[in-house]
Amino acid sequence: MAQLDHYRLNAHANRQTLSSADAPPRGGDGSLHWHFETLIARDGLVFGHGTMFHLHERVMSVSLILEWGDQKPNVCLAAEIGKPSQELARTHSDLPAAANAGFVVLGDCRLNVMRAVRLRLVVALEKSGSCTVPLPQDSLQDADALFPGPTDNPATTGALALIQRGWRLARLRGWRGGVAAAIRWAQGTAARESPDAQAIVRRLPTNRSALILWIDHEIGGGANHYRRLKVAEQIADGKTVLIFTFQLPTLRYQLLVRSRKTAQRHSVPGPDLLADLAKLIPIDEIIYSSAVTFPRPEQVPLWLAALKRSSGARLTLMLHDFYALCSSPFLLNDADAFCDLPDAAACRKCLQQTRQPFTALFPVRDLAIWRRNWRVALEAAESVSMHSAVTLDLLRRAYPEADLSRAQIAPYPTGHIHFKPMLPRQLATLSIAIVGNVGQHKGARIVHRLAAEIRLRGLNIGLTVIGVLDGEREPQMINCTGPYQPHDLPRLIREAGSNVVLLPSIYPETFSYVTHEIIALDLPLVCFAIGAQAERLRLYDKGLVLSDWQAPVLLDELMAFHQRQYPAAYQPGPGKPKSEAPG
Repeated sequence: MAQLDHYRLNAHANRQTLSSADAPPRGGDGSLHWHFETLIARDGLVFGHGTMFHLHERVMSVSLILEWGDQKPNVCLAAEIGKPSQELARTHSDLPAAANAGFVVLGDCRLNVMRAVRLRLVVALEKSGSCTVPLPQDSLQDADALFPGPTDNPATTGALALIQRGWRLARLRGWRGGVAAAIRWAQGTAARESPDAQAIVRRLPTNRSALILWIDHEIGGGANHYRRLKVAEQIADGKTVLIFTFQLPTLRYQLLVRSRKTAQRHSVPGPDLLADLAKLIPIDEIIYSSAVTFPRPEQVPLWLAALKRSSGARLTLMLHDFYALCSSPFLLNDADAFCDLPDAAACRKCLQQTRQPFTALFPVRDLAIWRRNWRVALEAAESVSMHSAVTLDLLRRAYPEADLSRAQIAPYPTGHIHFKPMLPRQLATLSIAIVGNVGQHKGARIVHRLAAEIRLRGLNIGLTVIGVLDGEREPQMINCTGPYQPHDLPRLIREAGSNVVLLPSIYPETFSYVTHEIIALDLPLVCFAIGAQAERLRLYDKGLVLSDWQAPVLLDELMAFHQRQYPAAYQPGPGKPKSEAPG
């Protein structure tokens, strides 16, 4: 086995990489192996990513602790763990934990992070409890010094591969390969440093029919997919589109300019620049898509409403997630379950304890402040748009006293899904497909528990993730194809021999693109009784809305559903039809 404690990733002259060889854990025996690829800070924000695993037991949680030592409270930032690392999976195939050793840490300390006097990692292990990893003081780097200008730095684009497009490049080629792929992808997309609004206005197309401003993240998923479709339509209509976003790899705001003749990317100081732009040029419409990852997220609805007033633009709020309802954008609570909007006391308790992604960007953790601010934007908007009735119901429950008369359900564009009905390659044996990037909110734990139940019963049931799966998995039980192109989905389902598709999301999706793809393929589809996915499946003749979350019940229902969908495969005797579909 290779020397894991000396494992390094693509070091670059402008940054340091840090691993367990540099800072071993206190009292450790050398079994814990970790590596920081990036650990940067700006204006109280901290962002980092790397890998961590233990040779003999499961890593249950990772936290970054920052100490100031001058009577300021310590800050604890929870890391999101279990991210796929295909390079480690290749180089250390004898260690199942290495395949999903990736982690990400993100939070806002609301303090000068560069003045922290001590840094340490606290790692909770499944059997032996917690251990502490002291970090050298210079392991945390100042993003202003590291990225002072245009964002064409390889360190920037390496991190961008892990965040942008839903970890796609990193999952496809591993951590080191993801860095190299991202550098190639980012060539020609470097940000122009534009510190003031006038510099941007001078570069805008003059022959535009309208100017549309989008507010959106750049971490992939349904919000970005919807935005790309709509921006393409707006550009085709002769409009110029501005996209205001926040880049985690550099901790910088950026403004993208898109039209028929130009594609620009400007590094900008912050949302105040938008108000300056509105004084110089007319903005016709402001479309809020999602501010997940933005700094000071509780301020976003206030500056949206102020910008709408100062510009006179139409304001449209899109609910692609539940960030307008809670700082936990998937409405998952401290127990990793859908909260279903409990009372105020339960919300306070949850927000003080939760480790859900993105909640650390709002360290005040006061839901009353959050909803008070978002109510301002909700009532200022001309349109509050969403894609499912369940989303509208949750919005009304969260804001029972707000004026939501302009809230409406709008169809999600699905006309570009051109799949035709397909027949599975085999019907005789239940074979389950799970489609997409399956993180914790998408049901990663459900998949692992289902695999364990299949193994416990000794059943010959296939389980294939067409995409990637978070968390340590049993390779002999779960096959993962890795990232895929949408047009390859029918082929991958067929090659896997899958005949039932499971959508294991544990939160109410606002819209499920995968659901519509599978329905277009005319395949049996299963989900839990939650969200837009269940809303659609209740109208699908090959759909099953599950009655229980527990793995034994889930497996029983999947087996019974398979038998109902393919009764001929269960007919005994010589007249039994062939269960293999033609090649």
